[in-house]
Amino acid sequence: MYKSYTAKNKLTKICGTEEMENKILMDELFRINLHAHTKNSDGSDSILEMAQEAKRLGHTALVITDHDTSRISSYLSGIRELSVLKDNNLIDFPVIIGSEIMTPFGEYLLFGGKACKNWQINKNKLDMIQSNFDHTLWVEVFKTRVLSTST
Repeated sequence: MYKSYTAKNKLTKICGTEEMENKILMDELFRINLHAHTKNSDGSDSILEMAQEAKRLGHTALVITDHDTSRISSYLSGIRELSVLKDNNLIDFPVIIGSEIMTPFGEYLLFGGKACKNWQINKNKLDMIQSNFDHTLWVEVFKTRVLSTST
């Protein structure tokens, strides 16, 4: 089942009243679900089903951020599924494929191809660093090898 998460609920917890009014205005202009899971991880719907429901709800785009917990990257699975849909003209809604990753500091969402690919390339190194409990080095490698090359 497609779950719609709007930014408003989360923003009220982290923003003051003045900022909140501007954030709500942006939310009204750009209703984008930035954190959605398909059946490629712990969701129950396909990308197509989720895009159709997002469109029905009046969203302007959808970001798929399946958990990256298996040997086959959820990002690559999502890219393949979305490519087939686009090649066959079965989807007419903006969908971005990202990934939800586990870090020593909790879950983190990656958006876009470069960041997700860089994560896959450097994942083993980061796991090794994490197993040695060197969080300072982990952050440095993540920033320089995953995030900085994705902009």
